[in-house]
Amino acid sequence: MVFRTLLAVFATVAAAQGQSCVFPFTYHGGTFNSCTSVDSDVAWCSTDAVYIGNYVDCDERYCTFPFTYHGMTFTTCTMYDDDRPWCSISPQYGSDHVYCSDGAAVLSVDAEVDKPAGCHFPFEYNGVTHTTCTMADSSDPWCSLDQVFDGDWAWCTEGDCVFPFEYANKTYDSCTTDDNDGFAWCSMTPLFEDNWVYCESGGCGGALTDRQGRVESPNYPVGYPDNQDCKWLLQPRGGHATISFGDFNLEASGSLFTTCPFDYVQVTALDGTDTGQRCGTDTPANVSSHTDITVHFVTDASINSRGFYFDYSVLGGAPGTQACGGEVTGNSGEVASSGFPAHYDNNVDCTWTLPPRDGTTGVTVTFTEFILEHVEEHELGQYTGCIYDFVEIFDGPNRLGRWCGDKGPDPVTSANGLKVRFKTDAHTVDSGFKFSYQYST
Repeated sequence: MVFRTLLAVFATVAAAQGQSCVFPFTYHGGTFNSCTSVDSDVAWCSTDAVYIGNYVDCDERYCTFPFTYHGMTFTTCTMYDDDRPWCSISPQYGSDHVYCSDGAAVLSVDAEVDKPAGCHFPFEYNGVTHTTCTMADSSDPWCSLDQVFDGDWAWCTEGDCVFPFEYANKTYDSCTTDDNDGFAWCSMTPLFEDNWVYCESGGCGGALTDRQGRVESPNYPVGYPDNQDCKWLLQPRGGHATISFGDFNLEASGSLFTTCPFDYVQVTALDGTDTGQRCGTDTPANVSSHTDITVHFVTDASINSRGFYFDYSVLGGAPGTQACGGEVTGNSGEVASSGFPAHYDNNVDCTWTLPPRDGTTGVTVTFTEFILEHVEEHELGQYTGCIYDFVEIFDGPNRLGRWCGDKGPDPVTSANGLKVRFKTDAHTVDSGFKFSYQYST
């Protein structure tokens, strides 16, 4: 490929100098918040804010863990469907992936495949037998994957709805948008009893019911249609929801002012977060919230552009558990895992966010206590890595590492903000951890 051939020398020089990705970066009018394979056969990134020929091929440092591929969830690099270890740069594998270094941890397929998310009816939970999805100890309908609930569960979807169902003296043979702000929904029972779920949209917009994935504007990247008015809804369901835009290119406002009178995207959350209307290449900021997030996309009757994509994820949230994580408050404080120092819970997945703040020069995170499930050596004598319960720290888009057992992270300082992720599996717990944070002025 001409692009790769002409710039190969730049990649060599950049790698030799130890340069790393700069996010976001601009390339041919598009803004990228993560590695991309545009005009290339491998994922790459610019080492300058505006691409001028300097780039590096991305490696596993820029991968997203866990990621989903063909219905399976992977927590490290994998050799599934390939003879070299690889990983995805987005939570839901699209096409962008990178090859991992020789020293990267690689799991066998059996160890990294999640249990199929199929409801088992009837199922027993806390001594009660359920023949359909239930809202017991939850804000949304869910089901057990086992005959007797053993910690494996799934949120219900429109595939678990009952048709026909009756609502407000009307009978419905399919999903409806009645009384729900334009979002399609359906009932879990023949007679509506406030037990319902959102339906997937067949067109532009709709409820995002998976725990992670990627959404593209219609016809991306060829160009979106005129006269669009679309809304995507992401619900944290007791956890923590995040929206992160990658490529973003809409019709520009044509004005020195910040308003977008033609085409725009606006992201809002029920906690009051509002990105305002964004157009041109003015990419919306990432949004994380414990409340519902809505992405609103509007276009006028003329002139369009490439469009956009965004990645979404929901961490934490489960029947009978409390949400954890979220954005820390104050310029200093202390955070502990739930149940510390007795023990944390199984099936936890939450992230604490420590964003950059005006008037400060950076933030430092220091772990003072750290005892998670210990990882034994593999029966063949090879270390398997932190695949059960672990803590990860992110400095901007870069994952600094993953820790487990009794060896916690060293103090970390960043001017870009930090994220601390805590994930546990369905078996074996320990006392947990405690960390302090301090913003510098």
